[in-house]
Amino acid sequence: MTTTSLQIAELVVNRSGKQVLHGVSLNIPAGAVTTLLGANGAGKSSLVLAIAGVIAPASGTVSANGKILTGLRPEQVRKEGVAIVQEGHQVLSELTVLDNLRAAGSALSNQKLQSGIERMMVIFPELEAKLSSRGGDLSGGQKQMVSISQALLAVPQYLLIDELSLGLAPGVVKRLAETVQQIAESGVGVLLIEQFTSIALGLAEKAYVMERGRIVFSGSSQQLRDDPAILHSAYLA
Repeated sequence: MTTTSLQIAELVVNRSGKQVLHGVSLNIPAGAVTTLLGANGAGKSSLVLAIAGVIAPASGTVSANGKILTGLRPEQVRKEGVAIVQEGHQVLSELTVLDNLRAAGSALSNQKLQSGIERMMVIFPELEAKLSSRGGDLSGGQKQMVSISQALLAVPQYLLIDELSLGLAPGVVKRLAETVQQIAESGVGVLLIEQFTSIALGLAEKAYVMERGRIVFSGSSQQLRDDPAILHSAYLA
């Protein structure tokens, strides 16, 4: 494993009195897309929330570039360069797009916030005409663009995206996938959780498969493309 990476080591997580992650280990290098695949209920979202500091692991560690993040609050994890895009295109429905972005960048100076918003309009020019629209009035694809923009305002070193394409039209998914690739090419390490395995494996260099809170495969995306039985087994478990 490289030192320039987000490392998850032997992570154990309990939720509602039940163990949902059983010693999970992953390595997410900078400048590349890594994908995590698995059926609903496999524990993928719990892993993202534990990495982000939203839920506390029972044991194990999360570190970014060698610095331990375990035990930090979510805002501290974000400050250390790890941002998440949660499942469900989450935006504040009653706020405008501009105010959603301002809320996400509230810890930034006015100058950095303004330059960050301008940068988001370059990444997602579709949003410029929607800056005064309510978050609740956006399409699913536009909401996902806002969600990704909110995470990118923090200028993260690592970006965790939980279900990029959930409920979105194929054309929008293709647009977002291209953006994820560009984000990785800019030097950001991306962990992509994605229901459409063809999209995920097309973007990612490294792939993990999770089954019932355990990593059951770790290898190249090409290996999974060559041997689909590995994925088939995990999704039927």
